[in-house]
Amino acid sequence: VGPNFAKEFERAIMEQMGKVDGKDSEEGAWVRANMPTMASRMIVRIMDDMAPTYATIYTEEELRAQIDFYRSAAGRAVAAKTVALSVALQDVKASVGEAFLAEFESKYCARFDCGEDTATAAKSRR
Repeated sequence: VGPNFAKEFERAIMEQMGKVDGKDSEEGAWVRANMPTMASRMIVRIMDDMAPTYATIYTEEELRAQIDFYRSAAGRAVAAKTVALSVALQDVKASVGEAFLAEFESKYCARFDCGEDTATAAKSRR
């Protein structure tokens, strides 16, 4: 993924941590000091663990084409922006997912007995 991806990932982590309550506390300082490198190691592990899945889905030719793309200037730029895109889309995904679940629960509970508490909660979120 290259150094640009890693830098962008660490920047995004730091930005998200800036939104956390208690960021000026000793605990906040510890999180800022430790989270980015721990998260970077997590990303490396995810990448390593994903490799077999990529190998089952893509042909060798397709994988080589992706490698060639990500080694290009445009590919490195796309990889670096992937983290920012992911962070930007989190709220969108959460909002849409929450609306979907509220609609599903409301309609399901209108058809099947979910109990008073569940039906009332589902209706109040609409």
